[in-house]
Parts: sequence; C-alpha cells; structure tokens
Amino acid sequence: MSSKGTGRFSEGEKLILWALRDVWRRQHGYEHDGVDLEFVHAVSAKHEWALARKYPALFRHPPQSPPTVSEALRVFQMWSSFESAYDQLSEGEQNQIAGLEFPIRPMVKFEGFSVSEETEHFSVAKVLVHELGEFECFKNRDLRSCYPRLEAYRRMLREFESILRDRPQSRLSIAGITDLLKAQVPPES
Repeated sequence: MSSKGTGRFSEGEKLILWALRDVWRRQHGYEHDGVDLEFVHAVSAKHEWALARKYPALFRHPPQSPPTVSEALRVFQMWSSFESAYDQLSEGEQNQIAGLEFPIRPMVKFEGFSVSEETEHFSVAKVLVHELGEFECFKNRDLRSCYPRLEAYRRMLREFESILRDRPQSRLSIAGITDLLKAQVPPES
C-alpha cells in the first residue's frame, strides 16, 4: 500500500498491479487488454502525463500536464480544423486563396515542429500521434520540420481561438481560413 498510510494504492502501485495482472493473463492464455508495457516504457522517462491520458482510471489526481502538452494539443486541434475546412473548399475557392499575395508562402498543411529548436513540442507531438494514437490525420506524416514553426502556430492559435469565440460550433469559413493564413506571416514582414 501507499507509503502515505492512507490505505489506498498510489498511482504507481496501481500501474504495477495492472502490469502484473496483464503478465499473468498473458501467461494463462487470456487476451491482452491491460497495460501496454511498451508504451509505459516509452513514455515513463519524459512523458508521465501520457500515462494519465492513456490510463485515466489509474490516477485519482492525474499529474499536471506541462504547458508544452497543452500547446501542442491546441496546435493539433487547430490544424485538424484548418485542414478539414481547407480540404472541403471547392477548387475555385482554393485557387482564390492561392491567388492572394503573401510575403511568405503560407502553409496549408501542418508541417511539424523543428527537431533542433522545438524539441519539446516535437517530442510531445510524437507521443500524442504515434504512442497515444490521437489525431489520426497526422499519423502517416513526418512531424519534423526543417524550420521553426512554433511562432507561426502561436499567431495562428490566437486568431483561431478568436474565431472560435465568435463561432464556436461552425466550420472554418473561407474568411477564417484566409485569416489563419495571414496570421502565419510575421508582423515585421
């Protein structure tokens, strides 16, 4: 039992018990339905938050996710909405957007995080997409970018969250898509 003398199992003790149960069930021919030990090993060093996300029943008080996790989730949610809305535009509407003048080429698909400069975000993105299986639309993509993208994503997030406040249940309009593309441009451009 927990060293705190509460008579309750700690989250770590629950995880150990689930893992032992899983090993016993495998040895006795039961179908695997418990703890994914490979996942636990993969995330235990740097991504404890992922354990609580995958196995919420283990945690009475889930550990606080680092701010990087929250931001990466918001980035993925935004890009999911953006790409879905963009893909639903007609060819004419996409051409209309392509014809707009931008000082830089805007991204219409999520381009990942820089491994060298946005290491934490890249690491969290890999866990979310590949280990937890969230955001299926990004599963077969390279989450690495050759260039830092986080500042552009942050500008886009501010605009996206503003759009959501005004129209929380609606799909992004062509105007909203255009506003997100414009938000990618650094202010000094």
